[in-house]
Amino acid sequence: MTILEMNHVSKAFGGSQALSDIHLSVEEGEIHALLGENGAGKSTLMNILTGVIPADAGTITFDGKDYPTPTIQQMEAAGIAFVHQELNVINDLTVADNIFLCRELTRFGLLRQREQVARARQLFQDLGVDIEPTAMVSELKTSEKQLLEICRALYADAKLLILDEPTTALSNNEIDHLFEILKKLKAQGKSFLFISHKMPEIFSIADRYTVLRNGEFISSGYIKDTSPHEITSAMVGSQYVDEDVYVPRALGETVLELKHYTGQGFSGVDLTVKRGEIVAFTGLAGCGASELMQTMFGALPAGGGTMRVNGRPMGGSIVRFMKHGVAMLPANRKENSVVPDMSILENFYLAEHELSGKQPFIRRPEEERRYQAQKESLHIKAGDSGESILSLSGGNQQKVFLARWLNTGADVLLFDNPTQGVDVGAKEEIYRLILSFAEAGKTVIINTLEIPEIQKVADRCVVFYEGRIVKTFPHDQVNEQDVMLYSTNAVKTSEEAKS
Repeated sequence: MTILEMNHVSKAFGGSQALSDIHLSVEEGEIHALLGENGAGKSTLMNILTGVIPADAGTITFDGKDYPTPTIQQMEAAGIAFVHQELNVINDLTVADNIFLCRELTRFGLLRQREQVARARQLFQDLGVDIEPTAMVSELKTSEKQLLEICRALYADAKLLILDEPTTALSNNEIDHLFEILKKLKAQGKSFLFISHKMPEIFSIADRYTVLRNGEFISSGYIKDTSPHEITSAMVGSQYVDEDVYVPRALGETVLELKHYTGQGFSGVDLTVKRGEIVAFTGLAGCGASELMQTMFGALPAGGGTMRVNGRPMGGSIVRFMKHGVAMLPANRKENSVVPDMSILENFYLAEHELSGKQPFIRRPEEERRYQAQKESLHIKAGDSGESILSLSGGNQQKVFLARWLNTGADVLLFDNPTQGVDVGAKEEIYRLILSFAEAGKTVIINTLEIPEIQKVADRCVVFYEGRIVKTFPHDQVNEQDVMLYSTNAVKTSEEAKS
């Protein structure tokens, strides 16, 4: 049975055609992959479906009922839930309070908190989710917040769940767990629109797919009848070649040195990195690599050991690290990079202005000149620099933040999951940019869970397990199986079993 039909859907913003004659159908008990590059029209189509914006033309039928001009309230009541990539949980409330937000259980005007906690606990047990309902959401890991959003949608009895890049912040084990939950819910008749740029996941979990490109319908069909190469070619509009972009280069002197470095989530880290070198951190989510990177930028305090940049001991505030040429692109773009009330230009010069002595006046013509130079160099697709940063796709936002740090003249670039939530085309561009930074003499460290990403750019791969470095692979020895063996400590477990 078809639960969703969208036909001949079109939408324009001013003189720009965002969607043109789009078709999309989803069956009951189906996981349907909605695919396309950033800017292809996926978000616009989902915003029309959920009643956020009206369509200019087209029809929507959901669960047998037509919705000529759907509203948010109508579509939520009908059973559509949108789990966004940028999580919409409230950190200052408990887990149970988030589950029941706007649907609180009350009696005589009083909150039935114990019942809410009990129901939330039962919901988690049914799904195999290990989260304490009384915990504050601020204490949860990103992966747990992702599962919380899905559980909240299920409590609302959603029939169709839209999952936008749901695995971005999850480890391999957490992804497997999420997919088990989706398969269980699919067997119960729940339907899913699954938005992702990760081909292995799409071919692992989806039944059918629809590809959009430049606001137009390109193709649709069964996953079993196509290939990752064919789908990616449809997304980018040309014969797609997944190139190995890695280029070896001569390395300079030691720029960065860690000795017995210890902090929140990691301990005893010894590492030296040379000028022009790209080092990749990896491991399971929570392995300590992200915390190490944050400490190397002053965002978290060091608990012991030393860090030196160009021979100088490092410590103190973020501004001190910035003044010594250290820059960081954090993993959570929404919480730690985007300043939503500022324009593209203002987001661009934010870091440089902090370093310029906090002068009270902004020299906009000078900043505009610098921005335009970086825009051209990084191939940022953007209109007027005075537009909101939120008007850009995820990939172009990420390039603006890269430009933000290049504008400070930083020599040590720390990139925590730099391609999170960007499409395949933008990923390839970012890989080439990282290589160009190294070629120009920058020292680059990236933290990523994606082994193909490491193979494309890194000179070395440093594997973490429970806060410690357990293995370092040179570029030509990096492969999925061996990295996973050390990431899960399977090598040590195997050796112990033999002894």
